[in-house]
Amino acid sequence: MKLSLNWLKQYVEIPSTISNQELGSLITLHTAEVDEVIDQGAEFENMVVGQIDELYKHPNADSLQVTVTNIGDKQVKIVCGGSNLQVGMLVAIALPGSQVRWHGEGDLITLEATTIRGENSYGMICASSEIGLGESKGKEIMDLSYLNCQPGTPLAEALNKTDVIFDIDNKAITHRPDLWSHLGFAREIAAITNGTFKGLPTQNSNLQIPTTGQEVNLDIQNPEILSKWNSIIIDNIKIEESPKWLQERLLAIGARPVNNLVDITNFVMYELGQPLHAYDKAKLGDLNLEIRFAKEGEELETLDHKSRKLTAQDPVMLSQQKPVIILGIMGGANSEVSTETTSILLESATFDAVTIRKSSTYHNLRSDASQRFEKSLDQHLSLEALNRAIELIIQICPDAKLAGPITQITNKLQPELILDLNVSKVNKYLGFELSEKTIIEILESLEFKIHKGNPLKVTVPTFRASKDIQQEVDLIEEVIRIYGYEKIKESTPNLPAKSPMLNLARKREHQARTILAGYGLDEVLNYSFYSKKDFQNTLLPESDHLSLKNYLSEDQTHLRTSLVTNLLKSVHLNSKNFTNLQIFEIGRTYIENGNYFPTEEEKIAIVISGPQNPFYKLKGIIEAFFEDFAHQEVKIIAAQETIPYLHPKKSIQIVSKDNLELGIAGIIHPLVQENFDLKNEVAYAEINLARLTHTPARSIKFTPIQKFPGLEFDVSVLMPQTFLAGQLIAKLEKCSDLVHNIQIFDVYEGANLEPNMKAVAYKISLQSPDRTLTDADLQEAKENCKAIIAKAELKIR
Repeated sequence: MKLSLNWLKQYVEIPSTISNQELGSLITLHTAEVDEVIDQGAEFENMVVGQIDELYKHPNADSLQVTVTNIGDKQVKIVCGGSNLQVGMLVAIALPGSQVRWHGEGDLITLEATTIRGENSYGMICASSEIGLGESKGKEIMDLSYLNCQPGTPLAEALNKTDVIFDIDNKAITHRPDLWSHLGFAREIAAITNGTFKGLPTQNSNLQIPTTGQEVNLDIQNPEILSKWNSIIIDNIKIEESPKWLQERLLAIGARPVNNLVDITNFVMYELGQPLHAYDKAKLGDLNLEIRFAKEGEELETLDHKSRKLTAQDPVMLSQQKPVIILGIMGGANSEVSTETTSILLESATFDAVTIRKSSTYHNLRSDASQRFEKSLDQHLSLEALNRAIELIIQICPDAKLAGPITQITNKLQPELILDLNVSKVNKYLGFELSEKTIIEILESLEFKIHKGNPLKVTVPTFRASKDIQQEVDLIEEVIRIYGYEKIKESTPNLPAKSPMLNLARKREHQARTILAGYGLDEVLNYSFYSKKDFQNTLLPESDHLSLKNYLSEDQTHLRTSLVTNLLKSVHLNSKNFTNLQIFEIGRTYIENGNYFPTEEEKIAIVISGPQNPFYKLKGIIEAFFEDFAHQEVKIIAAQETIPYLHPKKSIQIVSKDNLELGIAGIIHPLVQENFDLKNEVAYAEINLARLTHTPARSIKFTPIQKFPGLEFDVSVLMPQTFLAGQLIAKLEKCSDLVHNIQIFDVYEGANLEPNMKAVAYKISLQSPDRTLTDADLQEAKENCKAIIAKAELKIR
């Protein structure tokens, strides 16, 4: 929401010692967050109104002209390509040092005095799009001849662009219906700056509301829709353009002027916070109106010219059995005010907040009116806003005539709210002493009425009593926010200093996340739900699943038993933009076990997708993860049982030294890959984090850096493709007492090998802690290595 400082000053006298930026900071500290303080004049710095005294064709360019322009203190030459230049015209001049958008496009550029095809040019004659004042027509520049000002007048002053706009974060005022207006913020500013709150300008004392005449006949079928209704019929209305002051007020806060009547209702809403609605009286018929909830199937074309099917939760008003408005949200096109309108019904009402919010949410129709009504408006504001609008209509449309009295209906009276406030309790909450006098002064500055005693009796103003101030602690909050949170001195609480209880599961989860991200994997977050079709595509049994009775959508009907399903959907989605994917997720799975609670465990899932051998990348990540995360010795063995979504011949189990299963991994089953439309082979691992967290870690022993150099040799072994290369490592370690490390560094399958064979290359490192190795040590290890390979019925390549 935007606030105009010039507008605010109509209602509050702000101390002159407070700058605009300081005022924005004070509002943020005490009331609501100010996103930005916008000085309109800053955009027009170094820009003035100029008058064209001479005009002649550019000697070296057919499409350009040279002007001699009066800028107040002197005449300057400016080259311009404007198509509507005339001698005597007042124009907008951007002098050197000002910033404009060339032809209204791109970033701002800073102007300098220059020479254009041999002619000096001091600045620029601007089109409206070049200085942010709307779209330009072709090559036309802005014609300011309508202004009553002298050449040299600052452009911001001439165009009345001297306002300061405060951009308020709407989320900061969701609980304050009184702050959805300039008057409400003026009241707050008076309290936080010790300024003077002046309220609304003095109303026209000569305005007389008729006691007889035309009124609506209102049949309220569902009284719960509204608590207050005020309306009046006004004749002799002439729909035309609003006066300039009214348009400028609306434009300053980003509202688009429409016509005098619409602009008045908008002005009152932004001024007081009370939405109003004007109906074309002639389109309503005989003024026998009905208010009720809509019937299923009824339709209404709203002012945005969209046809909406109504439901039984939509509050509507009907004329001649047809809806003419969704009350509190948006009017209907069938009662819209147009240029032919001469008589109106002007309505100001207070609607039920919950009713408005439900209807607005259902239709996804968030209007300025609905945003205010759903906050629970003060019902006393309704009549005040109507009177204010009547006054403005009579002022702007002098021929307008009030056709009858104000129709007033009260369905539910807003009760007076009086709360007890204990001064001692205020100070107990704050942690320091505030005098009773200070507390009373703060509350009275916010228009609370105080009756002294013990406790204080505080009468809450009606504009704060509609679901805002409800109990004593709310009053305490008012005291401290106006006094100033920044004035509270820092102090160490008198509490015993002890560490909180360690949450091991959370700590290990964060640790796992950090390690995997360090490997270059990207974390994804998926819902804990999926559809029946999803788990069928993953070949998961339905018997393990828990179905939801109150699911939010058809694709979230079951709790997940594995993280694989949603991760494969993530792979499918991201594969449109990325060839290689490395992602992980940490989340819970839920498996039906026949008991009151399902089996719930936290898992880590890792997915590697790429065109070439993603499994080897995954296996390396798994081995590194167990070393870094748990310092555990794990064994990778062939899967002992079928895992539905993994390839039956390309799946493994990860088990601890004590044969406790810690996870599974493998290549996604071809059928599952096809079901999810995955182009590349996908490797998947799922690790039981809950089980791993409580599995004892291997003790870490310090080993000093070896003083003596080691030796290495490589051996490439031919073996059947079904042979597990890792099994040979344990045997090769016995080739010498000097074996320090054995690693597989290459696997080859393809040309020059027999069918169904592979070549696996091992790097064997030898080292001694107390001597330098000799060629004899190396030769002995090699011979023993050959014997071990031969005994395993394998061949050296």
